[in-house]
Amino acid sequence: SARVNLDASLAELMALTDTTDTGWITGRITADLNAFGPLTNYKQWRISGPVKSDRLTMVDASWPVDTVTVALDWEFTGEDVTIRSTQVDAGHSSGMMRGNVADIVPAALASFEPPHVPRATLEITSPYLNIDELMAEEEPVVDTAIAGDTALVPAIVPDTLPFELPLFAATGTFDCDTAIFNELTYTAIRSPYAYRDHILTLDPIRGRVLGGFAEGALRWDIGDWENPSFAARVDADSIQTNDFLSRYLGWAGGLFGRIRFVGEFAGSGDEADEILNTLHGSGRALLSDGRLESAPLLARVGQRIGFSELDQARTIQDLIVSYRIDNGRLITDTLGMVTNQAHWIASGSYGFDGTLDYDINVNLTDAGKQQWAQMLEGSNFKVDLTGTVTSPTINVDVADAGTTVLKNIIEKKLTDDTTTIEDKARDLLKGLFKKKKDDG
Repeated sequence: SARVNLDASLAELMALTDTTDTGWITGRITADLNAFGPLTNYKQWRISGPVKSDRLTMVDASWPVDTVTVALDWEFTGEDVTIRSTQVDAGHSSGMMRGNVADIVPAALASFEPPHVPRATLEITSPYLNIDELMAEEEPVVDTAIAGDTALVPAIVPDTLPFELPLFAATGTFDCDTAIFNELTYTAIRSPYAYRDHILTLDPIRGRVLGGFAEGALRWDIGDWENPSFAARVDADSIQTNDFLSRYLGWAGGLFGRIRFVGEFAGSGDEADEILNTLHGSGRALLSDGRLESAPLLARVGQRIGFSELDQARTIQDLIVSYRIDNGRLITDTLGMVTNQAHWIASGSYGFDGTLDYDINVNLTDAGKQQWAQMLEGSNFKVDLTGTVTSPTINVDVADAGTTVLKNIIEKKLTDDTTTIEDKARDLLKGLFKKKKDDG
């Protein structure tokens, strides 16, 4: 057996090494440890006693955060260690860990080779966790006049690890008041977790985001660190619709209200572009008591077909969307929207590259038919929407409108000049889309 009694300044220890080129560490660490076991086999040794530090401060120029401080209070009990507390502050983030790690001593002495797998039961809490800051990577700034200037840019995970992930198992709870990930704020995050064979599972995970509530599950496989894979289930309610569409689809200022959606998703990759290219999933969304406001896309649609009424605000009674994600596109097989004057049924897709490909069938309600009774015997028409959100291509198909007026216009195309036909068609379309003054 052997006894180690330590009260050391880590700054003084660092000064004796050659590791101070990029960083340094300050603070004191104390230990009063007993090591015991057979002299002929150190792998069977065991350790008991406390290890403590009040405030270790670490700085490294290669890190995305300025400093990391650690305060710990551990007690070794032979094969295991009790973590009374481990407080970590990194940049603006902080967290606390408490619990127990079984078999950590024999696993460490055996270099974490099977069958020595430590088993942790840990409670992890954090008042604030900025993942974007902690995982930022240093890259050159583009178009800068200062040679060698650099900036921090967000990254999902580092490209490579300087070590092989050891085998260990862990269970416990994760509790975070506020987290920042991919420039989005999450609050009141709660979840039990399990980690084994390089797979992290959070189920169920609950929290608040975009003004609403979200619950679901996440399975993240980091066995292949350079190409991790994931599967997720999401059930969200009372999400701010405009914030959601603006954040994920780039559609800002158009649709307001609260949305409920459910979905299952899977993909792989360690960067946003890779994840979007591999992402697939499906689900359903419902918007109730929404409001459609002025938006650039609607304004362009109105300009293209010759009237501005389409860009006016209106109440959306119900919006129901069944969707799936595949090949970099968000596909809606049946997108239904009900207004006072029409039912809109759309199918098609939106590409994560911003491209549009939709067929929209418009069926007038009784109120719409009454308003346009003088012009219309039928009650439907079709709109083709392609191009991009910022530069859409809109074509109105009147062939299936089923109206006497439209048929007469088409039949008269051989005798009327082109300008007259276009004027009549535009007047008809204005009637089809024209809103009542009391339409919200």
